[in-house]
Amino acid sequence: MKKVVSLTISVVLLLFLGTITDGSSGDYIEVYLIEKSEDSLRLTWKQISKAKKYVLYDNRGKVLYEGNEREFIHKNLTSGEMYEYVLAAFDKDEQLLTKMNVITNTLHPLSNDSVKVDMFFNERMIKIDWSDIPNVQSYTVYRDGKPMVVVSQSEFKDFNVSFGREYMYIIEGIEKVKKIR
Repeated sequence: MKKVVSLTISVVLLLFLGTITDGSSGDYIEVYLIEKSEDSLRLTWKQISKAKKYVLYDNRGKVLYEGNEREFIHKNLTSGEMYEYVLAAFDKDEQLLTKMNVITNTLHPLSNDSVKVDMFFNERMIKIDWSDIPNVQSYTVYRDGKPMVVVSQSEFKDFNVSFGREYMYIIEGIEKVKKIR
């Protein structure tokens, strides 16, 4: 017997903070690890070769972090809440090299069994990362109602995106359920 498990995610690819001035390097910033607790989030990102500093903004544009470290811990947060960030890398002349929007959440003590989803997007891609679902070996990713790809990991990157466009993703996994007699 099979049971379908699905997530529906809507992403509007609209970034603030100005335009990228140096697109020639090919480097884009990427948060590759988010450690979650009920009251804090730790974000860790990859090194950008020409970056002299990184700035992390909240969803209102307030600077939460500015420096050359590649990690930030946001403390004293509310459990189970969504948080949106913009992470930007700047060169020695204070020119914006690349940026990425991050949408994540803190843990809620009563939702240990629910699927947790993090979204990352920039001018080049949208990345969706979700928690593994037991007994699911593969996931079908749909964009705007059309199947795009089948993935075996609980992560998907879409590099075929356009600025200012809204995308709707559905991620569907088939969970094997034991037959009860």
